[in-house]
Amino acid sequence: MAVYDNIPVYVGEANDDSGSSVVDGDGRFIFASKYSVSRSVAASKINRLGSGCGPQGMVSASDDRCEVDIEFFLLNIDNNEESYSFLLDSYNGTGERSFPIRIGASIYKKCFLNNYSVTVRPFEPVKLRAKFECIDFPENEDFKNNTNTINNNYNNLMSSNNVVYSYSSTISGISGEILNSELITDFAYDKKYNNELVKKIGNDCTAVRSIVEDVEINVGIESTGFKSFMSRGGDRIESDILFIPKDVAGDPISTINEDIGFLVPSGTLIVNQEYSTQGGDNSLARLRLSDTLKF
Repeated sequence: MAVYDNIPVYVGEANDDSGSSVVDGDGRFIFASKYSVSRSVAASKINRLGSGCGPQGMVSASDDRCEVDIEFFLLNIDNNEESYSFLLDSYNGTGERSFPIRIGASIYKKCFLNNYSVTVRPFEPVKLRAKFECIDFPENEDFKNNTNTINNNYNNLMSSNNVVYSYSSTISGISGEILNSELITDFAYDKKYNNELVKKIGNDCTAVRSIVEDVEINVGIESTGFKSFMSRGGDRIESDILFIPKDVAGDPISTINEDIGFLVPSGTLIVNQEYSTQGGDNSLARLRLSDTLKF
């Protein structure tokens, strides 16, 4: 069997530096459609003093980076709700808590969430993408698949009512003053944690703390109904906009902390408004909103 056949993805508990919460993976399964792992090393040129000086090759600056990028669907499955807890600020410490990630049989530890995005389109499953930076990662070992695979359940899960779709989810708080709130055709949400990974002096390169300076929220909303032009200098939304993903039974994903939801707080600035009409088609209006939350 090829190694790429059975590579399920799990995201474990907050601050689990040992990775024990993803050894078996129970209750932490992410239905990933795509993942990538990038390893890089900072390097600098060596220059020789004296006559005939010039570059003499490259040397590592001992600053290894490991980035994990996961694209996944939302599934509302009993006993697996905690898989998505890392998306909640109340659980991820607003980007300052780390998580273990298991891909196949490989475990990446002390992974900090850099950013995530949500894509919502008509009659499609809700899709997310999350990017992490990991401090403790596999070295000098073969990549292996997961022998305890749940691959046989993939199709059953995706064909069930557990899948979260755009049409079964809800979005509230769009006033309709600029867009037609009843005809939303696209919703894109992006949240970025601007953090600095601080390492202590010594030979333990995995002793790291994440300090978040601020959080950026960027949102795009598309509607087939154009209402009015925004004010000079932009407008701010007057109420919270909240997208709550739900399965076809209308149930949200309920973690121990809170239901999964994606909030655009009141006061967020509308930074761009665009509208267009194509012959024989509907008018199309788009808004882009942006906000920075200080800590």
